[in-house]
Amino acid sequence: MISRHFDTRCARDPWITLHVMRDRDAAERLRVWLSQRQNWVLGLDCETNALPPQHRDFRVRAVQIADADTAWVLDVESLGTELVAALIRGHRTWVAQFAGVAEVPFLHHGVPGALRLDEDEPHVVELQTLLAWFDPRTLVPAGKDGIDPRLSRPRGLKDNTTRWLTPVLAEVEAEMHAWFHEHAPKGHRTPKKAKAWGFANIPVDSELYQLYSGLDPLMAVRLWNMMIETIQRRGVVHSLMDDLRTQWDCDRAVLRGLPVDEAYVRWLDRKLRSVVDEAAEHLARLGIKPSGSGPQVGEAFARLGVQSPKQSPKTGKPSWDKEVLKALAKRGPGDPGGWLAQRIIEVRQATKFHAAYVQPMLDALELDGHVHCDLRALGTVTGRMSAARPAIQQLPKKDTRVRAAYGGRLGWVFVSCDLAQGEPRTMAALSGDPNLIADIEAGDINNAVTAAAFGHAFDPSEGKVAGTPSYLMRQGGKAGFLAKVYGAGIGRLATTIGTDDPATRAINDRWEQRYSVMFERFARLNQGVKITLANGFEVPLWDRYTVDDETGELLVYPKPSRKAGNYETQGTQKLYLNQAWRRMVARGWSWALAMFVHDEILLLVPEFMAEAARRDLEECMTFDIGNGVTMLCEATIDGPTWLPQPSDFDLRELEAVEI
Repeated sequence: MISRHFDTRCARDPWITLHVMRDRDAAERLRVWLSQRQNWVLGLDCETNALPPQHRDFRVRAVQIADADTAWVLDVESLGTELVAALIRGHRTWVAQFAGVAEVPFLHHGVPGALRLDEDEPHVVELQTLLAWFDPRTLVPAGKDGIDPRLSRPRGLKDNTTRWLTPVLAEVEAEMHAWFHEHAPKGHRTPKKAKAWGFANIPVDSELYQLYSGLDPLMAVRLWNMMIETIQRRGVVHSLMDDLRTQWDCDRAVLRGLPVDEAYVRWLDRKLRSVVDEAAEHLARLGIKPSGSGPQVGEAFARLGVQSPKQSPKTGKPSWDKEVLKALAKRGPGDPGGWLAQRIIEVRQATKFHAAYVQPMLDALELDGHVHCDLRALGTVTGRMSAARPAIQQLPKKDTRVRAAYGGRLGWVFVSCDLAQGEPRTMAALSGDPNLIADIEAGDINNAVTAAAFGHAFDPSEGKVAGTPSYLMRQGGKAGFLAKVYGAGIGRLATTIGTDDPATRAINDRWEQRYSVMFERFARLNQGVKITLANGFEVPLWDRYTVDDETGELLVYPKPSRKAGNYETQGTQKLYLNQAWRRMVARGWSWALAMFVHDEILLLVPEFMAEAARRDLEECMTFDIGNGVTMLCEATIDGPTWLPQPSDFDLRELEAVEI
């Protein structure tokens, strides 16, 4: 065993002790060290050979554990996976930076038996969840929703230790990446390739590699200790633990992954490619690239005598973005500009759809046949769950193209349940608005808000009959009401409802009059700077904030926010979903979680257990949410695939893809 002392350049605690363990005889010393810290949260990290954890050649090269001033680097090849697994499994609680996409799958595949995956109390807690409670700026999307992009902060361990503790970890990482680039063979010197080559090939006895490896879990513990003190002072540790438990459930679900039906995925791949190829053939005649992008698009429209009504804010040149194309497409296929716009939309949608959703499934087929996304229990600005790589939650709820590809496991079926009319019910429970509560209790709230908007012109009996005027009114009224609550101005509201500005203003006024209690409450909340959810999680109203260029401090605009309705409703729905899931865990269903999708829980269970799962899920998601409002939910057994697999391919299924 090798022991060294390093200066971390951290004023509060400048020195660390680093032990590099390659000798099995030294294991007893580590066991004693761990036993003395059995009730502590210790840091955990892995270094691998940079292959996906499901790859047959994947290996964990080193495992690192640490408290706030001592780190141990375990050479897995020298010690053997059984010894390393016993040491990790024997300790109660670890903290890791991105456990769900790193340490949990790394250890499961590379050090079998190391994790207590059968326990519902987290064996590995994820630092990201605590970070979101401590610094909600790490949840702010960069450059979206009218929020100052400077408010967003990265979530990485190096960024946050540099910000809150010391730059040493980032500096050591930069040195190591420089070593990777210097020593990587020809063809592996781009940053991404050099990094992959480096982690697979740098000698384990490299002092630089050992220092970097040891600093990772040690800095994670220091961040944990610093942030947990703040959360304790706020008195919300209990709520934090709920999120940590749910994240552990997410991590285990992601480890299992969503099974992919190979035959269907390959069929879908061929169908999408045919859409792209056919559209690309038409576009090529006009000199447009197969992607449907580039300056050739504008040139082709110019030859047809079509001018864009919009300019790019970056270049000042005519813009051919999705809004312009959709407006042109409405001219119909008989119009040359309309025909071209529709072809470009189709190829862009199909290309994006394939890259975002189909390609990850094809990649999965080359590994273990399961898609393993990054599922966050606390992943958005409002505290809602999120999924990335692939962004499964971004799919429309009733999309049949991708959801039908998940499943196909013999003898297993999906069971799902969502919060029925979750948003208006949540608004009613929070505001106590008597008219909104009455309209919910009367039956179809979407018919009610549409009737309030359009009056006698709307026929509720035809509201769900496709093709009728009342159907279009209902679609516009349903979407428009939520847009109104979520802060849309008259222009955006008019586009959503499908009415001109004068008619939209009249609808806006009628909604405000009928649901005055709710809208007056949201107006008061918009005067503030944050929303505090029932569990104590604070959601700043980010459209009120900016950043001082000189000091970096947050400044507040005098103009009220428009996001209170959105943030409070979405954040509260997440709490309802979390409460429902904790009930399911108490009933023993944690092993069955397949995915959280916004306001939906998806289970994957053996077919003989499907009815019991459906019944429990429906009971757990149906409960009183306040002011006499009940969250009504109906669980369903969806079958062997998430949605039924179609036998044809309809281009309309791509219409929801944002291009």
